[in-house]
Amino acid sequence: MNKLFLLWFVLIFLSCKNKEPEWHTLNFGAFKIKAPQGWKIIPQKSFDSYFGSLSDNKNTIWFDYGMYSVDFVGREDNYYRHAKDTVNGLLASITIPDTAGKGLISMHIAKIKENTKFTIWTESKQTEMILKMYKSIIFKNIDTLKNPPLSLKKFTFSIRGGAKTLFEQNCAMCHKLNGSYMTGPPLTKAMRNKTSEWVFKFLTSQKTLIGNTFIYQNKKYDIICGNFSDFTKSDVEALVNYIQGQDSFEDEDEFNQKAP
Repeated sequence: MNKLFLLWFVLIFLSCKNKEPEWHTLNFGAFKIKAPQGWKIIPQKSFDSYFGSLSDNKNTIWFDYGMYSVDFVGREDNYYRHAKDTVNGLLASITIPDTAGKGLISMHIAKIKENTKFTIWTESKQTEMILKMYKSIIFKNIDTLKNPPLSLKKFTFSIRGGAKTLFEQNCAMCHKLNGSYMTGPPLTKAMRNKTSEWVFKFLTSQKTLIGNTFIYQNKKYDIICGNFSDFTKSDVEALVNYIQGQDSFEDEDEFNQKAP
């Protein structure tokens, strides 16, 4: 009898030990997010965008939703890893610190609808839990079937630093992010419909793109972009994510003007 009781006690103990904490859904109106029990909505005052937070009294996650949403993904130091992923049908750029707890875990979605962006961020040692929460975010009228698993293996590290550093050291002397031409066109518009694969070919081997309309336009205006053969695909993907995330979606006609 004592052996049966001991076996029963062990089984109950193991089942309780292996059981994951229950999660619940927090509804912010514009979107929903799942979080472990204990997390709650913290109301915040906002003006130009929908700014808010949620907390479990140990960690606090902040978000900014609107036309002028902040973006931490293109941070300028080299202590972060970067990944691109689909979160319930929306393309997102995600950044995590190379050392857990030594920086922000942030996610930026450059386009929810029209000119609306979304950024969410926190500083926490519980990287995998935070990423799981980010992946649970659901906006209205989106495809929830497109939400592949996200693991830490997807994140890449660049020895050249973050995407903002790549832009400032290699692009900013000839290009603005938005607005008018410098030597070359504003890059948010130039890359608006470009994939990172296309940009990688353009920067490292333009000969493979002979006949492309964009290449022809460059020659027409006598614009010659440098060759960046030392860029890796990870470098270019981070750079494209950063540039596309800065798009102000200004009038298309400005991009079609003749370069000075």
